[in-house]
Parts: sequence; structure tokens; C-alpha cells
Amino acid sequence: GISLFLALPVAINSQDAFEQMLTVAQQIRGALDGELKDDHRNVMTAQTIEHYRQRIKDFELRQLKSASSHG
Repeated sequence: GISLFLALPVAINSQDAFEQMLTVAQQIRGALDGELKDDHRNVMTAQTIEHYRQRIKDFELRQLKSASSHG
């Protein structure tokens, strides 16, 4: 198996980083005729992908709130 992960925060836009990682993961899956799975080893669905996108948005919001409370 191959594992890809995205540790936030990243130097570029977090959503863009996720989309790039997802694209690469889908290309690898296709090339190897494999399955794309989530962090619980369940097959990744469109709903799972949207959930990850929302988690990134939530993380970014917490980062903004934290930065504004410290500055």
C-alpha cells in the first residue's frame, strides 16, 4: 500500500494542497488499479472527500481565530 498524508498548516493554500494530493492519489489508484481509502481504511467516496475539505476549512478558521486573538 501507499500512504499519502497532508500535515497542516502547509506553506501553500491548504485547499490547493489537498486538491493536488487528491489528484495524485487518484492517478496512482488508476495506474495501479487500486482503491483509494480514508484514514479509517474505508473506501473513499465523494462524501468522504467533501468531509476532508470541510475539515480543512474548519482548521483554517481555527488558525485565523487563534492568530487574531494573539495579535
